[in-house]
Amino acid sequence: MRRFNTETGSAVVEFVMLGAPALLLFASGVTLFINGYVDTVARAVAIDASRYAALADQDYTSAKTYLDQKLSTDLGQVKFDSSIEIGQTALVTLRYSPISNLVTFGKSSVQIRAASPVEK
Repeated sequence: MRRFNTETGSAVVEFVMLGAPALLLFASGVTLFINGYVDTVARAVAIDASRYAALADQDYTSAKTYLDQKLSTDLGQVKFDSSIEIGQTALVTLRYSPISNLVTFGKSSVQIRAASPVEK
């Protein structure tokens, strides 16, 4: 039931007013999901690589090769800065920049560290 003649085109205006925030909310939800997935997989790779580097029969070269292979296989689209230190513990450090969203504007970086005691 139409009350006024000026209501023509109001559906388009309402769609734009509700559609833009809904699209923005959806896009930020997707980026939040992707960042959570990348973080979870990167943590699992760091833990796995530190355990591998801590084995008695492994050296720095094989551990670094293993880490690089795991990163390229599991997270090939993300650029990582990775390092391994083997001493009393095998320490794996990963750094990457997550996708920007409504919560994280600009350049932020995430650092993940995993350590495992070295076998003797």
